[in-house]
Amino acid sequence: MRQRAGLRLLLGQRLNNLISLTRLMEFEDLVQRYDKSRMVDLILSSPLEFEEYFEKYGEVSLPPSVAGVRMPGEWKSIVVLGMGGSAIVGDILRSYLLDRVDVPVEVVRDMRIPAHVGEGALLIAVSYSGNTMETLKAAMEGVRRGAYLVAVTSGGMLGQLAAKVGAAIYELPSGRPSRTALPPMLAAILRIVEAAGLAEPVNAREAAAKAREVVEEIRGDPLGSRPARIAAELDGKVPLVYSYQPYSPLGLRLKTQINENAKYHAFYAELPEADHNEVMGWEGGLAAPYHAVFVRGSKEPEELTVIIDYWREILGERGVRASELRSSGGGRLSEYLELMVLVDFTSYVLALMRGVDPTPVVTISRMKKVLEDRLHVSVHLRREMEELLSRH
Repeated sequence: MRQRAGLRLLLGQRLNNLISLTRLMEFEDLVQRYDKSRMVDLILSSPLEFEEYFEKYGEVSLPPSVAGVRMPGEWKSIVVLGMGGSAIVGDILRSYLLDRVDVPVEVVRDMRIPAHVGEGALLIAVSYSGNTMETLKAAMEGVRRGAYLVAVTSGGMLGQLAAKVGAAIYELPSGRPSRTALPPMLAAILRIVEAAGLAEPVNAREAAAKAREVVEEIRGDPLGSRPARIAAELDGKVPLVYSYQPYSPLGLRLKTQINENAKYHAFYAELPEADHNEVMGWEGGLAAPYHAVFVRGSKEPEELTVIIDYWREILGERGVRASELRSSGGGRLSEYLELMVLVDFTSYVLALMRGVDPTPVVTISRMKKVLEDRLHVSVHLRREMEELLSRH
């Protein structure tokens, strides 16, 4: 009996190994067919890249003054400027510091900045290309008002502006889609608030440990992984993503990564706010086939557990399935890094399943060209920058 049981166990293990190997070969075939620039390598190296750039950015220091404005002895606010993938890092910083600092953290996704931004503000401009119109205009306005500028960029006009006014530049790796640069962006922004005396130092290797484990699980069986199973559920459905603080940025990240990588509509709402409006949509007729994804932390207030259980009940009554991506602990930063891998790989596999290359963003590029052709944006930005620099 024992020999038979052992034989069945051995055969079961061999069958599972064969299934995993088959799925691995199928995955590699999909990658070769659709992922021409191998975005997968960037996604799965994100924990190591975070560690690498966190160490590298430790060598960058904040200068005593920028554009003639001395570094404040006491900060009034932290303001992160950015658009798209370069703004998500600001959301992560705001959530990371949510209950840890008494200085307000604001994320500006616009070419204008709030009236309160000026002297005493730590103004962190994040633009992967360095040529993002909204971020550049906001950064120049901040410098005019006496804010202390720091740049996170791979170059472009933002890099030129920062160099001219003597601001610190946290240089990002070039030659890749901006949304894949979140790990070095996060490393940079954490080093900035640390150097400004606004946050305690972190242990990057320790923080990235859980994410490294997730990467190894994915490498072993990419199409059998949690993200791939959720991607399969999402294919052909309208993804509805829900999360809550301090994990909200990763919920939004899933939505935007599905948009950009899979070229697919997805929608996001934050809990508990959605309890007071979006939940009523389930009383009406279903406008489309939906699938919900809850992005959760390892621990959450009891109220949120009850709320999510209720949402699952309501969804089930309407025949809508729900999945979840949940971190496994290790501290807030550790959970962010783990969820980044899970979220990004989910969107990536969905792209492969839909037969699209995750890298190009043709419609975004086309919009930028329309702005340039009709408004000569780069010419006006350069002129505005020259006028600003002539005063400093």
